[in-house]
Amino acid sequence: MTENTDNTDTSTVSNRSEIVFAMDARNCNPNGNPLDDEDRPRRDPHTEEGIITDVRLKRYIRDQLDTEGHSVYIMSRTKEDGTRATRPWLVKHVVDTQDPETVNENILNNFLDNAIDARMFGATLSFSTKNDEFEKQLAKHMPSSLTGPIQLTPGRSLHPVQYNEGFESLTSVIATQDNKDQGGYQLNDHRIQYGLYAFSGVVDPNRATATQLTEKDVTLFDHAVWRAIQQQTTTRSKVGQHPQLYARIEYNDAQTYIGQLDETLTIDEKAMEGTISEARRTTDIVLNVTDFIDRIDQYSDRIETVHLNTGDLYDITYNGTQHPATELADLIEQEVDKNIVEQIDVANYYVDPIAAQ
Repeated sequence: MTENTDNTDTSTVSNRSEIVFAMDARNCNPNGNPLDDEDRPRRDPHTEEGIITDVRLKRYIRDQLDTEGHSVYIMSRTKEDGTRATRPWLVKHVVDTQDPETVNENILNNFLDNAIDARMFGATLSFSTKNDEFEKQLAKHMPSSLTGPIQLTPGRSLHPVQYNEGFESLTSVIATQDNKDQGGYQLNDHRIQYGLYAFSGVVDPNRATATQLTEKDVTLFDHAVWRAIQQQTTTRSKVGQHPQLYARIEYNDAQTYIGQLDETLTIDEKAMEGTISEARRTTDIVLNVTDFIDRIDQYSDRIETVHLNTGDLYDITYNGTQHPATELADLIEQEVDKNIVEQIDVANYYVDPIAAQ
């Protein structure tokens, strides 16, 4: 087992990786449904499993990268959404110029050098040829889109989630502007009681060349996704979310693909003191990782490194034996009989945003 200390590799990604990420949410609305009049947390109507979209997770990651000083293309703090009308402004921000004469065959490289989220997740870059000269030059020299080499599935809870009826509705009392009389209005405040969500994802080296995704970028992603949930879920309806497990399985080639690693994680109700419907906090959970470790063992001859981070407030089970979650790395290496795990040290990791460009 090793600890990740090297963040200097600026070579383009050459190996495929698969990602599994688990996070939990307690007494909050991790991802409201805008099609629901009351913005209830997303939930599958048939299975009642909670859902967090990949777009929501990427927004947290972008905001975290922005907070840490990295230049991103789609910024929430500008209220610009990346539609055709706003894209020229966003590109001007990234490349730090408004002069049409600077837009030439080097503009894409300049853009990717500075837009870390475009290197990771891709970007829509179609522009009008009927507007100002700057946008016309962008349309001439930029591709209409870039497919991101890092892709994530929507997260689904590993169990049905229940709405917390105790938070159904709050009444806020306010003073009016005219006569300072107090008035009340209903504030919908729908939350879930508890949910443990799992995402899966991929880092595709075949697409990394087009966006210039580097090994350093992927290492930064390993840490940013964890910090994003810790630091960006701080609004009133979002606080209560925590990262619990992150693993990036890096293969030794560009083709290997196991698939659906999120489905190898299950709730072990037999090992829990109560049922999953009674879970209200991380310490109530026991996660069965038997299938997850067995899949790693099955493909171990094709695996270069398992980049891993775990929380420390829950237990895991492997082949019926219960362990603290922090022992997952040891269990993997014992099973595959190979020094294959690289521990991710989020707390002590930092990439200089200037040097990262």
